[in-house]
Amino acid sequence: HHGETVLLDLQQLPTAEDPRNTSLWARYIAGVVGELQAAGVAVGGFSVAVAGDVPLGGGMSSSAALVVATLTWLRTAFPFAAEGLALARLGQQAETRGSGVRVGILDQAASILGRADHATLIDCRTFTYRHIPLRLPDVGFLIAETGVERSLASSAYNQRRAECEAAVASLAAARQAEGDPRPITALRDADMTEYLRLGGEIPDPARQRARHVISENLRTATAAAALEAGDAVTFGQLVLQSHASLRDDYAVSCRELDVMVEIATRVEGTLGARLVGAGFGGGVLVVARRDALDDVSTRIEREYPRRAGRQPAVHRVAAAGGPGTAALGGE
Repeated sequence: HHGETVLLDLQQLPTAEDPRNTSLWARYIAGVVGELQAAGVAVGGFSVAVAGDVPLGGGMSSSAALVVATLTWLRTAFPFAAEGLALARLGQQAETRGSGVRVGILDQAASILGRADHATLIDCRTFTYRHIPLRLPDVGFLIAETGVERSLASSAYNQRRAECEAAVASLAAARQAEGDPRPITALRDADMTEYLRLGGEIPDPARQRARHVISENLRTATAAAALEAGDAVTFGQLVLQSHASLRDDYAVSCRELDVMVEIATRVEGTLGARLVGAGFGGGVLVVARRDALDDVSTRIEREYPRRAGRQPAVHRVAAAGGPGTAALGGE
């Protein structure tokens, strides 16, 4: 895609703060090397060719795929002990080092921990996880790209993080005023009952951001239970509710994403749809009955250009395994 060759100096690696006129994709690789060096790994010189089929800018975490692929390869070339979520943590820090975006751990963790035909429920505080079988034989998944580059996503992501931290501070002060000694260091420490009682103490827009995060945590746990029960209808409804919360409370959607969700959900057999990735463009995940997937694709390809003025790209996707080796050039 880029057709570029980049030479990196192991002693003077580019970062988000000091990019040294280096392309963003190469700064992700440099970020991995920098994090490994900071962790005491003796990374030597190497030559590497980068190839992949994850669409760029489609909300499918192409950056995390590059970071995880780099980590996986470097662990073979210059062995180090990190694995699982500890490896994902390295990837998270590497991506922030390279891009300047204070990303979460989800994308790297999903890439590393993926198991075919399973969802992965991750606790980002305890670094624990469990795989949940996707017992949905009649259900399939699509990713529909809007064709909108996520130009605002990086700056807005950091802003949302700051707004959530402001909400935490407000809730902590409100708890203290009530004489409640329990600490609150993240929005996961509050539930919806407490939010409804104390939310008035949180200034806008942090109040809306808090409502999204607290309700999304509840939706995530409920969705995991629905998957374990094989309840596709409930799972789809939660996916759609998640999009509404991302749109209205977290404010990271855009017109094209909303149009894509609306088109998909008007097709009989669609169970749910939501934006994926950081928002402000990228793609939409569609959950639908397998016998409706072709109808959803056709409807998107017909209606989306007329309503959004852009060409979509629709991919049929499935839950796959984590990183491994692949042969290039037919060898």
